[in-house]
Amino acid sequence: MNRGTAMNQIFKSLMIFSAFFCGNQQINSQGILLENAIANRQLQAVFSATGNLDGVNTNSHIGKCVSYQLRNLTAKPMTVKLDAGYIFKPEDTTIQPLLFTDNKTWVLAAGATFKGYLNAMCAALHKGSPQKDRSYRLGKMANGVMKKFAELVAKKQYQSSQAQSVLWAITNKKDLYGELSGNTQMEKDLMNFAKTEIGIDPTTRGQIYNPKKQLEVQKKVSVKVSDVFNTEDSGTLVIKILDQYGNVKLQQKLQDQKSPGEVKYEFWISSADLPLGKYIVKYYINNEEAYKTNFELKFDE
Repeated sequence: MNRGTAMNQIFKSLMIFSAFFCGNQQINSQGILLENAIANRQLQAVFSATGNLDGVNTNSHIGKCVSYQLRNLTAKPMTVKLDAGYIFKPEDTTIQPLLFTDNKTWVLAAGATFKGYLNAMCAALHKGSPQKDRSYRLGKMANGVMKKFAELVAKKQYQSSQAQSVLWAITNKKDLYGELSGNTQMEKDLMNFAKTEIGIDPTTRGQIYNPKKQLEVQKKVSVKVSDVFNTEDSGTLVIKILDQYGNVKLQQKLQDQKSPGEVKYEFWISSADLPLGKYIVKYYINNEEAYKTNFELKFDE
């Protein structure tokens, strides 16, 4: 091998080494996902609900409502990242899971421990509020509309009760918990998201939830409820319609008196009266429950 050939070979080797080194540097600078670091036992992580903390701008539903402690278990520095859209699962399944609505990166020295708070929102309206010190664990990344929502909130930093209302509408497939007026850019962005991604009219509460984008929000659906039952009582008939969680949504007291024996009753209900969903019908005679049935308001498949 002559001198020129040897120099060329050395130069090629240096280029290969340089490319390999730079490539590794780029990978390392991006960090490891928190989920993977925990699974690989490179990191110890403890999460809990903050509740209402004195001196911290937070509450149990929105804002910095997740407390964390991370410990690097390795002998090397570590860069760890957590992207918007991950779900924190409660150990107590009667309380709400929490959707991470921010982007976070930590650089932990070997053996170092970090403590702090994370922005998140409650993701199941019908469950209990996260109370202080309730334990959570990191779950999986959300998908679909929920992931898009988390990314929007993280990008715009819309850590707010208005955004919380939209998230509840997504996860519970129902009308908004609160109203959006559109007076701020944040509310305009959230209104647009509610219309385009989950198909609801966010200007007023009680509008229908539309799981199919191709159907207009204003489209109404109706269902006929027909019931026959026997009773030993006589008196005034009262009909109550409740949601799945036992909340009375509609109530009607009939003027005519019912006698013991067979009772027949039918009525129509539409999405002009109630949001789409499953409901329970209870019939009362003299304040005593006489019969119970159910129905569902939904778009035809």
